[in-house]
Amino acid sequence: MSDEVSQHFRSALAIHDGDSLSFSVMRSSLAPQQFFVVGRLLTLKCKIPDPKAVIGTLTSVWDLHNRLQMRARADRFVLHFTRADDRKIILTGGPWFYERSLFVLAEYDGLEDVTSVPIDSFPV
Repeated sequence: MSDEVSQHFRSALAIHDGDSLSFSVMRSSLAPQQFFVVGRLLTLKCKIPDPKAVIGTLTSVWDLHNRLQMRARADRFVLHFTRADDRKIILTGGPWFYERSLFVLAEYDGLEDVTSVPIDSFPV
């Protein structure tokens, strides 16, 4: 009996050529919300500044030491805010600069590859 049941489930759950699957990622209502931004320095300088220096300076300027995590990824920076209002202030409060280079920001979902987010201009 148990072999028949397991065979039935194996057959019902098998994926065959030509089958299509769809799924969605749902945020649990119990999980804390996450607020992301991706940033990039637009600079003409040959040497890219030390990411730790950029992170330390901007975190201090924005006074978000305990409410912002910032990390370097390729030529980008991923900013992870704990509060939506902090994220909004940073996105709308610019322009932001680091050593005379424009720090361009864009909304980011935290899931896709950061290098695919288009951030090479700043609206004026």
